[in-house]
Amino acid sequence: MGPSWQSDRALSMPLIHSIAGRKTIRSMIAGGAVLLVIVAVAFGLVELTRHQAVQLRHVYDMRDSALRIFSLLQDAETGQRGFLLVGRTVYLDPYENALRDLEAEFERFIRLNEADREISDEDLRRLLELKRDKLAELGETLETIKGRGRDEALDIVKSDRGIKIMNEIRAQIDKIVRVADDKKSFLLLKQDEIASTFRWINIAAAGLIVLFAVISIRIVNRHVRDILDARNELDALNHSLEQRIADRTAELSRANDEIQRFTYVVTHDLRAPLVNIMGFASELGRDLALVKIAAHKIGVDALGEEASAAIDRDMPESIGFIQTSTTKMDRLINAILKLSRDGRRELNFERIDMRALLENAKAALVRQIGEANAEVEIAPSLPSVVSDRFSLEQVFTNLLDNAVKYLKPGLPGRISVQGFYEGGDAIIFEVKDNGRGIAPHDQERVFEMFRRSGAAQDRPGEGIGLAHVRHALRRLGGEISVVSEFGQGATFRVRIPNKGT
Repeated sequence: MGPSWQSDRALSMPLIHSIAGRKTIRSMIAGGAVLLVIVAVAFGLVELTRHQAVQLRHVYDMRDSALRIFSLLQDAETGQRGFLLVGRTVYLDPYENALRDLEAEFERFIRLNEADREISDEDLRRLLELKRDKLAELGETLETIKGRGRDEALDIVKSDRGIKIMNEIRAQIDKIVRVADDKKSFLLLKQDEIASTFRWINIAAAGLIVLFAVISIRIVNRHVRDILDARNELDALNHSLEQRIADRTAELSRANDEIQRFTYVVTHDLRAPLVNIMGFASELGRDLALVKIAAHKIGVDALGEEASAAIDRDMPESIGFIQTSTTKMDRLINAILKLSRDGRRELNFERIDMRALLENAKAALVRQIGEANAEVEIAPSLPSVVSDRFSLEQVFTNLLDNAVKYLKPGLPGRISVQGFYEGGDAIIFEVKDNGRGIAPHDQERVFEMFRRSGAAQDRPGEGIGLAHVRHALRRLGGEISVVSEFGQGATFRVRIPNKGT
């Protein structure tokens, strides 16, 4: 009776391993699927945030354009009044300048409105009619002064036709501004909702990861208990297997201890759930190697084909899938957190010696510069600026690092930095290289978050360097652009407000 029962129990071992293996695989696949969904949702929220930011910029542009139109009409009227009162042509300068800029600004406003049709065609036509009427009234006044004298021109002004037109123009502009302000408030509310959703997603992700870890540990513990029971039964069948079973039990006990330690880390370090699950996957991979050794000692017949396939093929694939998914999620969240932290940091403006700052940035990259066989030439005389030192260090370190990273292989790199004043309110710095260059259709794309173009895919990075540079400069009131031809190098042009003037 005893030997027959033991023989049946031994035959049931492959079934035990098969069930445990399938449960482990299902758990891993479920966890990987959850992480993949989290990655997809987070990426969708990032794209939605970027789209909302573009819309918000568009609303600000429309509002500014409408107010500029009104300002130009006021300038034109000011020039007319000055000439009417004094009679000197120099007072017509505001009028003539306004006429020169007004058509271009109207065309810009119409183009902006075509994007989302916030302003009705009827209101737009009415604004154009009022503009023509106002310019006609101003022109008629000036022609009357030149032809029939100031008194008759004053009669035109005293008719109050010009005031009525300007009042109606002001009403139209106010209506446009209100529409823009309403749209701005709506977009800002949506951004707050997206931020709240992202926070809840992170909380849910942490909870799901903890749940997945607990389920996995319970499955492994159950599996260990089954193996320990089987060991006792196999001792009765074949005492020669005693040492190997003892060794395997010890290995599984160590694996169980490591999993318990991992559970403690997960439970007490929820601030970094993705780091924990990546560590857990690495631990599980190492333990799987030990299980493989023990499984091969037992043999396929004792272990079962399905369990053997699970250990040799399915489980390593699942572990790799989890590691890939968590790595992508970790890089995405770290990139967003970096931009978020920089966005909240308080700016500290001070006068900065730009040559010293650039020399420090160059020194920080001396190893990369040497490995690339490159030379970095910084102009001996650079304008100083009043700005935030940390932001500018980040900007120029990123630009120099990119210039070195994307040089042409086998060609000595030449990188130069120069700076000069642009008018009285801005300073321009240019970082020029003889590297790979950027194709025209990619020159705006390189500044987008998580977007990399052309041959840039063969270099390490998260695709946020230039997006971070543009974000930092815009916080300072500056801007960045690139001039390049593919294969002919690139020149990044940084414009920084000269707050010291």
